[in-house]
Amino acid sequence: MLKRYCPAYALIIALFALVSFSFPALALNEKAIAALKGGGHVILMRHTQTVSGTGDPVGFKLGDCGTQRNLSDAGRQDARRFGEELRKNAISIGRVLSSPWCRCVDTAKLAIPDKAVEEDLSLSSFFNVRDEAKRKSALEAIRATIAGWSGPGNLLMVSHQQTIGALAGESLAQGGMLIVKPKPGGFDVIAETQP
Repeated sequence: MLKRYCPAYALIIALFALVSFSFPALALNEKAIAALKGGGHVILMRHTQTVSGTGDPVGFKLGDCGTQRNLSDAGRQDARRFGEELRKNAISIGRVLSSPWCRCVDTAKLAIPDKAVEEDLSLSSFFNVRDEAKRKSALEAIRATIAGWSGPGNLLMVSHQQTIGALAGESLAQGGMLIVKPKPGGFDVIAETQP
């Protein structure tokens, strides 16, 4: 006897497959690895995968991770894998800066557990920031930090999609990265890595 086709069952299987396979692990491409091996570069990274949602819940507090949108299990795994890839390729990280949002700090700590993570307000989310002067000041501070980096090793800066987009004009997926070379007054994008 043939089993009757069940659209709901097919939909459940399709959704499971989508969730299981839609977020590939982070991987640095050859161009990024070559640049980073020499040191003196900056990795502008968007935090890894979060639980579903956009922005943060109403009334969130920076000092209280329980009020924010945080990393998912997959995001925590991806941050660890990114750190493992850096170590596997003998890529040195000399300093780690992060937005004070928990999803960024956690991405940085999981990737580079042997370095202190310094919270930098200029890397904060621009999601609800409408004050153009405040945005401009933050972007100038980020550019100055990048322009001033010469090593040793590379600088990892973990931030948010809107902030990196405003800075570099690039839209990064969660866990996406730009490898940039500092220059007076700013930087040049050397490579882009998207998950």
